[in-house]
Amino acid sequence: MPPLVPNHVVVLCEDAAHKLFTERWLKSRGVPSRRIRTLPSPAGKGAGEKFVRVNYPIEVAYYRQKSFTSRQLVVVIDGDTQAVQHRFEQLSQGLNDAGLEDRKLGERICILVPKRNIETWVRALIGDDVDEASDYGKQDEGVIRQAADAYQPWLEGQGETVPSMASSRGEVKRLDGE
Repeated sequence: MPPLVPNHVVVLCEDAAHKLFTERWLKSRGVPSRRIRTLPSPAGKGAGEKFVRVNYPIEVAYYRQKSFTSRQLVVVIDGDTQAVQHRFEQLSQGLNDAGLEDRKLGERICILVPKRNIETWVRALIGDDVDEASDYGKQDEGVIRQAADAYQPWLEGQGETVPSMASSRGEVKRLDGE
């Protein structure tokens, strides 16, 4: 089934690499640029993961105020050295602290947690052997674009990869209401 093309997608992410990767990937799913609103962490203003955690309840509340049948929220937050599940728990706790319910089935809220960071997924998508403990450092924008272009075909295939990227398949299905 082809991906649902939403009227509006909000991307909440840590940094420029997340922004470039996610916007490019969404465009490969058929989402026009004018329908994507990205909220990257302000450069030099502290930890990007904290920005995402603080703003997640705000964006979920906004998402829920509107008819969400054609809206989507994509959250990208690095797992860093923690377990991927730890980031999910932090985001869930943020909702609870704000008096909001956890994500519900059918809500088009997708949380991507690359471990150790997005550069791990980038290197994996361009064919490098990677692990989730190593820090692969900043990647060139061209390499990030190449990886983002490979992500949707990878999602639709059966390829092996690092566990955090494999778990993203289920999250991405949420964008289509699955």
